[in-house]
Amino acid sequence: MLNTDSTVVRGQISFQAQDRFDLLADGEELPATLSGNFRRTLKQQHTQLLVGDWVNGTLQAGNVRITAMQPRTSLLERSTSSRFRQSGNQAIAANLTTVVIVTSANHDFNLERLRRYHAIATVSRAKPAFLITKTDLITATDLAKLVGQLTATFPGTPVFTLGADQEPAAQLAALLRPDACLALIGSSGVGKSTLVGKLTGEDLYTKTIRQDDAHGRHATTNRRLFVLPSGTRLIDTPGMRAVGVAEASAGFAAQFSPIEELAASCQFRNCRHVSEPGCAVKAAVQAGTLPEATYQAYLKYQAKEAR
Repeated sequence: MLNTDSTVVRGQISFQAQDRFDLLADGEELPATLSGNFRRTLKQQHTQLLVGDWVNGTLQAGNVRITAMQPRTSLLERSTSSRFRQSGNQAIAANLTTVVIVTSANHDFNLERLRRYHAIATVSRAKPAFLITKTDLITATDLAKLVGQLTATFPGTPVFTLGADQEPAAQLAALLRPDACLALIGSSGVGKSTLVGKLTGEDLYTKTIRQDDAHGRHATTNRRLFVLPSGTRLIDTPGMRAVGVAEASAGFAAQFSPIEELAASCQFRNCRHVSEPGCAVKAAVQAGTLPEATYQAYLKYQAKEAR
């Protein structure tokens, strides 16, 4: 028990909302505030504390005064750039080992959007993984097609599936290690909060599915860290309406590295892989070894990079 004033505390941020923090330390969740010096340090560094950050502080009258932040091993953030606003990044969570990209098997499944999620996960320095939820709403044949699209588009990224009649802890056992810190990201209504509730045993609030578009209503409004029975730390995040691409170029480049390898065999060094003779990329598409969808996404990415 941490019940002695002036006790030095090391813990992980489990909740953050403006200037309010909760800190998980030695199995206890404690309210926390920033010391004046540390607040100034964060301002000078143009950064902020995130859920998942490891910090040091001092326990005083039941409240932890945070005095320092430990170096991050990973940082998940998304670009907020678009046609209508200037480029910028929104930090989401820190010190993750895996970013679990959640998509449902109904109308939410969108390969272009999943590319964006995969890109920001890749550049975060955590490992990406996919989880397809609500698989009971489609046939086994259709589910196999969705899994096949993901494995073909994102080689090496594990894909997990989950239906309403399946136990999440069993389906995700490979991810739920005691030393793991996971973040769930995805659109609103794909079942992230329901999944967290089943994994933690807590009765988290979720809303009913909208019949017009098969999406659940938005349930999570703040990021929060939970500790599962396995010891895994799990961060639930609000649904993302949009994911910008400006700051995730490295993530997209990683997705298209097989195409870049093929391009080295093109007849012309400046081949655009559109209509040039001797194009190894087009040859791979025609032979069926490079998916047409991946090729089209690559051309779109190249055009955005050029702009």
